[in-house]
Amino acid sequence: SSKPCCFFTEKLIYYAFTFLAFIALCIYFSYGHLVGNGTKDESSTLSQLKVIVGSKGISSGLEDADLTDSDPLVVSDAMMKQVVNCFNSDDDKSYDAKYGWYTFQDDVVAVIDAFNTRWDEYSQYVEDQTGILLDHNKGCFGQYLHDQISCTDECSNELGMDFTLNEPNICKNTFLNNMRDTLKPYRRACIASLLGYQFSDLCDKSPAQSAGIELASFNWWRTAYVVSSSWSHSDCPYYT
Repeated sequence: SSKPCCFFTEKLIYYAFTFLAFIALCIYFSYGHLVGNGTKDESSTLSQLKVIVGSKGISSGLEDADLTDSDPLVVSDAMMKQVVNCFNSDDDKSYDAKYGWYTFQDDVVAVIDAFNTRWDEYSQYVEDQTGILLDHNKGCFGQYLHDQISCTDECSNELGMDFTLNEPNICKNTFLNNMRDTLKPYRRACIASLLGYQFSDLCDKSPAQSAGIELASFNWWRTAYVVSSSWSHSDCPYYT
């Protein structure tokens, strides 16, 4: 006479355990989904951080780090004031589909910042490539790295710089304008090579030495910021 009661009790326990198991599975999958999203978000944030760190020359060791982003982490007012006449109007801008709008001033400031913050790496690369020893304390180069750099739109003869000026300068009409739609790291490699040449020339290097430093500056930028090997120095609007 007790069997129906026992049978009912066993069924009740079975269904209770089944229901609890179902609830546990729901909680498990819901928690796993939330944790997964959190991990993904953290990973995305970490990747973005590694892009910033990578742009300053610290190797992240991960393939997903985009080292082509050479923007300075901090741009001081002094840096912006150092580069003059490079953003006088909305015409003084470049645009590419990957990185968007940047002013000529942005590009020049980024190159100066890279030379300053990665000087040891840059000077060692130049020495390895050319045999020319640059002062590890920047020396004469340092003077021009902190001196005024101007842009001009009155250059002639398709030159990238105005040789009549006794200071670093970059031509808008024959140089920067010709790279308006060139990818940011590619055009900055050309700017780095042009400034490398001028600093060398102003520091009384021989024409051959200045030309060697010009090419080494281009190649250093291409290596440091992962510019495609298909972009060569001869693709720049002007080179010596």
